[in-house]
Amino acid sequence: RILIPMPSKEAKKKMLLKHLSHHVYNLSETELEEILEATDRFSGADMKLICKEAVMGPVRKIIARKQSSSKSIQKLVKENPVTIDDFRASITSTKPSTCSSHSKKYLDWAKAHGSA
Repeated sequence: RILIPMPSKEAKKKMLLKHLSHHVYNLSETELEEILEATDRFSGADMKLICKEAVMGPVRKIIARKQSSSKSIQKLVKENPVTIDDFRASITSTKPSTCSSHSKKYLDWAKAHGSA
């Protein structure tokens, strides 16, 4: 068995920015910090999931408003960036795939059997 630790705060920030790199978003450094704090026990896969879910926020808003516009969907999405509210909703609906008791158990096992 190999223990893969949870990503550091800096690693999660890089993941977050990478997953958002092809999308329009409006997040301040303070809001990025809020996301990182709220995702304390989230794995790399969990971070990818919350980003995918948050990116769908503007699309859902456009559909909910039933905008009948001659604008393309790409243009509408650019005018409706991903925001902190999209991430808050995503984090609320997504639970971390690991729990602290499992992490401790695997870390103890790794220490006892030499892989940590």
